[in-house]
Amino acid sequence: RILMVRHYREGRYDFWVAPGGGVCPGEDARSASAREAFEEAGIEVRPLKLAAVEELENPEEKGCKLWFHCEMT
Repeated sequence: RILMVRHYREGRYDFWVAPGGGVCPGEDARSASAREAFEEAGIEVRPLKLAAVEELENPEEKGCKLWFHCEMT
Protein backbone atom coordinates (compact mmCIF):
# COMPACT_ATOMS: atom_id res chain seq x y z
CA ARG A 1 0.00 0.00 0.00
CA ILE A 2 1.05 3.57 -0.64
CA LEU A 3 -0.25 6.39 1.55
CA MET A 4 -1.38 9.39 -0.45
CA VAL A 5 -2.85 12.70 0.74
CA ARG A 6 -5.32 14.72 -1.33
CA HIS A 7 -4.60 18.43 -1.72
CA TYR A 8 -7.79 20.08 -2.92
CA ARG A 9 -9.03 23.61 -3.31
CA GLU A 10 -12.13 23.97 -5.49
CA GLY A 11 -11.39 25.67 -8.78
CA ARG A 12 -7.67 25.93 -8.02
CA TYR A 13 -6.12 22.49 -7.64
CA ASP A 14 -6.86 18.84 -6.96
CA PHE A 15 -3.96 16.39 -6.69
CA TRP A 16 -2.65 13.48 -4.62
CA VAL A 17 0.86 13.21 -3.14
CA ALA A 18 2.65 11.26 -0.45
CA PRO A 19 2.81 12.99 2.95
CA GLY A 20 5.92 15.08 3.19
CA GLY A 21 7.64 18.17 4.41
CA GLY A 22 10.87 19.37 5.88
CA VAL A 23 13.06 18.03 8.62
CA CYS A 24 13.03 20.30 11.69
CA PRO A 25 16.29 21.35 13.39
CA GLY A 26 17.51 18.54 15.64
CA GLU A 27 15.12 16.00 14.02
CA ASP A 28 16.28 12.93 12.09
CA ALA A 29 14.71 11.90 8.78
CA ARG A 30 12.83 8.90 10.24
CA SER A 31 11.23 11.04 12.95
CA ALA A 32 10.28 13.66 10.37
CA SER A 33 8.68 10.96 8.22
CA ALA A 34 6.54 9.74 11.12
CA ARG A 35 5.60 13.29 12.14
CA GLU A 36 4.54 14.25 8.61
CA ALA A 37 2.40 11.11 8.21
CA PHE A 38 0.58 12.03 11.42
CA GLU A 39 0.23 15.74 10.57
CA GLU A 40 -1.03 15.16 7.04
CA ALA A 41 -2.95 11.87 7.31
CA GLY A 42 -3.66 11.44 11.02
CA ILE A 43 -1.99 8.03 11.25
CA GLU A 44 0.92 6.87 13.35
CA VAL A 45 3.66 5.02 11.53
CA ARG A 46 7.07 3.58 12.32
CA PRO A 47 9.59 4.06 9.49
CA LEU A 48 11.35 0.74 8.84
CA LYS A 49 13.87 1.28 6.07
CA LEU A 50 14.81 3.77 3.42
CA ALA A 51 13.12 2.87 0.14
CA ALA A 52 14.47 5.54 -2.22
CA VAL A 53 16.25 8.86 -2.48
CA GLU A 54 14.87 11.34 -5.00
CA GLU A 55 17.14 14.23 -5.98
CA LEU A 56 15.39 17.54 -6.63
CA GLU A 57 16.92 20.54 -8.35
CA ASN A 58 15.68 23.80 -9.81
CA PRO A 59 17.42 27.14 -10.48
CA GLU A 60 16.75 28.36 -6.92
CA GLU A 61 17.56 25.30 -4.82
CA LYS A 62 18.74 21.71 -4.55
CA GLY A 63 17.44 19.06 -2.20
CA CYS A 64 16.38 15.48 -1.84
CA LYS A 65 13.26 13.58 -0.89
CA LEU A 66 13.59 10.44 1.21
CA TRP A 67 10.99 7.70 0.82
CA PHE A 68 10.54 5.19 3.67
CA HIS A 69 8.85 1.84 4.03
CA CYS A 70 6.71 2.20 7.16
CA GLU A 71 4.29 0.20 9.23
CA MET A 72 1.18 1.55 10.92
CA THR A 73 1.42 1.45 14.71
